[in-house]
Amino acid sequence: MNMSACPLCRGTMKEAEVPYAYAGVPLGRFPAEVCQRCGETFFTEPGWLRIERLAREKGLWGAGSRVKVGYSGHSLILRIPGKLAAATDLKKGTTVYLQPAGKGKLLVERTSGT
Repeated sequence: MNMSACPLCRGTMKEAEVPYAYAGVPLGRFPAEVCQRCGETFFTEPGWLRIERLAREKGLWGAGSRVKVGYSGHSLILRIPGKLAAATDLKKGTTVYLQPAGKGKLLVERTSGT
């Protein structure tokens, strides 16, 4: 890659091994260049190829999905697509904890014991 200047702020770039998580799942450390001024990270092509391969192996690549909110009685419901359920190891009967994670975001966490 060897950028001489950050394409965003023109700051100095430095090579580094940077941790990366895909869909909240840590995949490891990968070669990148990091701007010393703005902190922006640019992964190398081989780094991105490794990230994609690992995300695919873990069933995470393309697991995100757009769904519509439905109604059931007095509650709103969401259907979790099978690929996303498999990637997050959610199964029928699993108890989850829901909480807001910012404006327009919802965090779903499996609770212990299920």
